[in-house]
Amino acid sequence: MGNHKPGTLSRMVVGVLAAILSSALTTAQCGDIPAGFEPLDTSFRAFLQTFALPGASLAIAKDGRLVFAQGYGFADVANARPAEPDSLFRFGSIGKTITAIAVMKLVESGKLSLDDKAFSILTNVVPRSGRLGDPRLDLVTIRNLLTHSGGWDAAVSGDPIVAPFSQRIAAAMVVPFPPTPASIISYMLDRPLDFDPGTRFAFSTSAFSSSGA
Repeated sequence: MGNHKPGTLSRMVVGVLAAILSSALTTAQCGDIPAGFEPLDTSFRAFLQTFALPGASLAIAKDGRLVFAQGYGFADVANARPAEPDSLFRFGSIGKTITAIAVMKLVESGKLSLDDKAFSILTNVVPRSGRLGDPRLDLVTIRNLLTHSGGWDAAVSGDPIVAPFSQRIAAAMVVPFPPTPASIISYMLDRPLDFDPGTRFAFSTSAFSSSGA
């Protein structure tokens, strides 16, 4: 499958995110709770209270249409700025779902194979030292990245997108904090893997940083 180019996955992920945000911003609603959504509203408020969360936004889509969007609590506690339906929050591992969708769209269109070797494609990102820190990295496939079986284990070597690990990466790469996905990948490619690719599952943000690049 030789039709892919460096950066294709990143553009696909950005495109998916833009479409989702555009839809939410143009149809978001706030204020009164729509009829029938009162139990959901009550449950979500209880959820926020139980976990002492200062604010959140909730959106529900059905049949491709946004049917509910509501802000709760504060988007900025210090300045008492209320959360709105379009307030920006860190979306965490939802990004993994969006990345996986983008990758599978490329697979469906024949531009990518799940068995392609990931780091033969990501030629725009090189190890910090200029050479791979583990020869097994040449064996990592797109499938391994998407199924958390690429060889990284956050419980062993740490999570590179979370401080203080991410702070160490920024300092080592001499880049502003927080480091970009490209900087994180470059740093991780310079390190040994935690296990043989494809032999077991282990949660890894390193894998999805790579699959989205």
